[in-house]
Formats: sequence, structure tokens, C-alpha cells
Amino acid sequence: MQDRTEAVHDLESLPLLMTAAEVARVLGVSERTVWRYRYTGILPVVKVGRAVRFSRDYIAKLLAEGAEDVRA
Repeated sequence: MQDRTEAVHDLESLPLLMTAAEVARVLGVSERTVWRYRYTGILPVVKVGRAVRFSRDYIAKLLAEGAEDVRA
């Protein structure tokens, strides 16, 4: 199993602004959970026109601080 530091390093290859599907894959949750995190304020978004994206840097920070806190 990958530890969190390896997962954060893998983020470097992802785009700066990520889709919900990409975030779900990185966090190991469903897309529905990513959207729930967005609407409850856990994951801030960046709007590009009508598209909603998530910041890779914020996802890396979330993983570094401990994603299990988010699931509580």
C-alpha cells in the first residue's frame, strides 16, 4: 500500500486544476463523496467558466494533514 508522502508526490503529475473524478481517484473515495465534500465546504473549488475544478495543491495539503479527519 502507498503511504501518503508517495501519494502526494504522485500528484505532481496531475493537472493543477483537477476534475471530481481525478480527486476521487486520488483520495480513494467516490465522485459523489467529492461533491459532498465540495458542498459541505471541505473541498473548495475553482470555477473556470461554468466548469468546477479542484486545486491539486489543496488536495496535496489535505493528504499531508491527514485525510481521515475529513471522513469523520
